[in-house]
Amino acid sequence: MKIVLGILAWNEESSIAATIGSLECQSLLKLADDRSFLVEILVVPNGCSDRTPEVAAAALKKLTDAFPLVKGRVEPLREGGKSNAWNELVHRLSPPDADYFLLLDADIELLTPETLEHMWLALEKTPHASISTDLPVKHLAKKKNLNLLDRLLLGTGSMTQAAPGQLTGQLYCARAAFLRRVWIPRGLIVDDGFIKQILCTEGYSQPVDNSRIVRAEGASHLFECYTKFRDIWNHQIRQATGHTLYTYFTAYVRREIPERPVFDALLKLSRDDPEWFVREIQSTIRSRGWWVMDTPSLMMRWRRVRFAKGAAKLKFLAIAAAATPYDLAVFFASNARLKSGLGKGLWKDTRTTTLT
Repeated sequence: MKIVLGILAWNEESSIAATIGSLECQSLLKLADDRSFLVEILVVPNGCSDRTPEVAAAALKKLTDAFPLVKGRVEPLREGGKSNAWNELVHRLSPPDADYFLLLDADIELLTPETLEHMWLALEKTPHASISTDLPVKHLAKKKNLNLLDRLLLGTGSMTQAAPGQLTGQLYCARAAFLRRVWIPRGLIVDDGFIKQILCTEGYSQPVDNSRIVRAEGASHLFECYTKFRDIWNHQIRQATGHTLYTYFTAYVRREIPERPVFDALLKLSRDDPEWFVREIQSTIRSRGWWVMDTPSLMMRWRRVRFAKGAAKLKFLAIAAAATPYDLAVFFASNARLKSGLGKGLWKDTRTTTLT
């Protein structure tokens, strides 16, 4: 058994040492031996302008000194962008005989010592599933005195997690055999939505099957959510834009790629012509006139209400109603940004908040 812990990092100088250091408490690392259970930690800083690679290397050395049977290395990339770093990690940098990937962001806190082990075991016990997740917890959950915005942010998080088959790119475990079939096209942002859809439809060859993603019991992580209006606004614009770009991708696949499943065709297309989807985005924007967004996704919050039970349904209805005017504003702003970005390239899939 070989498990790769992949950490994708962009300008995480201030947090990555703590993230790597927190792995010392994880029971998964204690299972490592020199024969049957191999664990390798692979840190991929991408496009960093700070000291993330150096800080990561120092933290990784300290960790591997404490666990001599755990391997670790840092592989910096000049090109920024999470999707590119993901492709490099999965297809080039990782050991070809890996059985599982545990992918985590460089700024989260694992809340239980068994989180990573339980995520791996969830897949061992569920042959039908290819990805396992944990429970993401916003840092506001630890706050004693919550204001109205805090409560709304926690409520929207609960709505998201109530829906089946949820996948967050902050932390998930996946079978290597599945991930190696996937290539994230350049230009796509919000990569977890793409990965979820291509998995749950078996490469667009069958109806959605959310049971291919399972949540591991007793596994959770803490992350710092956006709490300032400007940050929330930019994040929501990125999410709305990312979903729209994904609909462009889906339309292209259904129109231009007859092969099902599409895994092999997409791998070949992206390797032969890395810019193919960039051109497709630009072409689609030109052809759509003044409105370029995917309008049905505006109703996402309302669709999630149906997954609530009991009193939670009323709570979710209230949140959806309160958020609708805000969501409309986000969509109009996203439309303007995506439209104006036509001649400026694409929105980088890092922490950028503007089209570049």
